[in-house]
Amino acid sequence: MALRNCSSQKEYSRLLDFEHRDLRLRESKFECFTLFQGVLSQNPALREDAAYHPTESFMDFFSEKRDALDQETPECTPAYKDFQEIELIQQVKDDLQTRGHESSYMLKLLGSGEGSGKGVNLDRERVCKSRVLTRGQKVEEAPTVRLPRNRKGGPGARASWVGV
Repeated sequence: MALRNCSSQKEYSRLLDFEHRDLRLRESKFECFTLFQGVLSQNPALREDAAYHPTESFMDFFSEKRDALDQETPECTPAYKDFQEIELIQQVKDDLQTRGHESSYMLKLLGSGEGSGKGVNLDRERVCKSRVLTRGQKVEEAPTVRLPRNRKGGPGARASWVGV
């Protein structure tokens, strides 16, 4: 749906909020991927010892985390799930930046670590029923958007965000 086709200000705001979160997710993943590639460049043995192609493993890691988040919290809004995913990406970025090849996420991102794609560390204290708080304001639930299938045929994959 294009912004110009919105019939009300509320619909326009919801769509704009969705577009903003989607862009933020893509940019965060790309920044994380860039850090990941930098760590692999500095430590070629990691790439050679990887169980799978590092780029695919990286993409699968985040796709599986989002799928798990969707399954574990079906009552939550897409906006809440997006913010949870952004927080996870930030944790991975911070750990990669701080610890480099010793990051606790490196083996997971390479597809060979324990728990490489199972479950999501969710903050169950948050309320996720119908609204998400952003900058102190209530934001309406984002419109339901059908996402493309990932390469394994599962739902929930985002559009291509890695410039590969």
